[in-house]
Amino acid sequence: MAHYSKGVLLKKDSKLESRCRYAHNLQGVVKQRARIVMEELLGRELTKDEIVHHKDGDALNDDIHNLEVISRSKHTSFHNKDPKRLRGLKLCVDDVKSIKRMLRDGVSFHLIATIFGIKKPMINRIRNGAKWGWITI
Repeated sequence: MAHYSKGVLLKKDSKLESRCRYAHNLQGVVKQRARIVMEELLGRELTKDEIVHHKDGDALNDDIHNLEVISRSKHTSFHNKDPKRLRGLKLCVDDVKSIKRMLRDGVSFHLIATIFGIKKPMINRIRNGAKWGWITI
């Protein structure tokens, strides 16, 4: 059974709590909460090229007034200008913080790797502190 909480559809038995960026949609598929909120608002599924951007930069703030749908290329261009992103790296500090939160919340390596476009060994290095060890959550 699903319920509506803070603008997000969640399964009551979900291990993924409201502080996490991921939830189950009504079909039981794990997706980013922001995508679920936007898909419910628009009444359709988003395409792979459509990205839900958080205007205030807080990936946990899924208020509909903080979300906008933009193209993948525009989103990439926007974030490549972000001074928090370190040059030449696939992940930024905020990505690593999200990964560490997801690991703490029990999200699988496979799902994390798929979402961030990285390999499972990198997730293990982040988890054990061999990479990005200076980032804390």
